[in-house]
Formats: sequence, structure tokens, C-alpha cells
Amino acid sequence: QGDVNHPLASRDCQALIDYLIQFDAIVGETRPQPPLPFPATPLAGVEPVTTPVGGLLVYTATAGQYLQAGQQIAEIIDPITDRVTSICCTAAGVLYARSLRRMATAGMVIAHVAGAEAYRSGYLLSP
Repeated sequence: QGDVNHPLASRDCQALIDYLIQFDAIVGETRPQPPLPFPATPLAGVEPVTTPVGGLLVYTATAGQYLQAGQQIAEIIDPITDRVTSICCTAAGVLYARSLRRMATAGMVIAHVAGAEAYRSGYLLSP
């Protein structure tokens, strides 16, 4: 939603067509699938990254980027005091989702990092 451009839309469209051909929903010539940029990870290894403070949300990492444990994802800037709070991931993994909002509230999930080690349990589709 936040990254709309013609080259990305063309790649996404071709990927959907390729999927439908492989699924036998439409007729066409199959192409080899591209290699995964990173290995698959367990859903229980996803870190919902939250912010302890509210303010202006400025990302320093991009979606699709592989992050090391402790690497900064974003900064939260307090619009009243100009205090900057660094937001970091706790485990290594791929930053695969970021909030589209630019103002964060304390406790808000601002990003998700897919790590290789499962550490969560229970209902995993929410923070």
C-alpha cells in the first residue's frame, strides 16, 4: 500500500499469473520460481516490535532488510521535547512488515521481524 509503483505492480502481477498457472487455474507456460531471498521461518519466531513511547515515527530500516539482533528499526521523535527514542529488534531476522502510520502511540506495534528461532506460543496472528 505504501510502495505503489509500476515496476513493483508489474512484478506482482506476473507473480500472480505464474501462481495461477502453477495452480492450474489458467493455462499458460510455467516458469521456474525464483529462489527465496531468505529461508522460511516459523510463525512462532515473529517478533512484533512495539514502541514504549509515542511520537513521530521515522523508519531507519526498510521492509525486506535482514536485521541483526539489536539493530535499529526506527526512531520515535517526541514532538514536544524533541527527545529521540531508538526502537530496535531483539532477534535477528527479516523486517517484513511496517506500520503505515507516521505517528506512534506508546505500546503500538510498529513492525514485524521474522526470526529463525521459535519463542512465542498461543495465538500467533496477533501481537
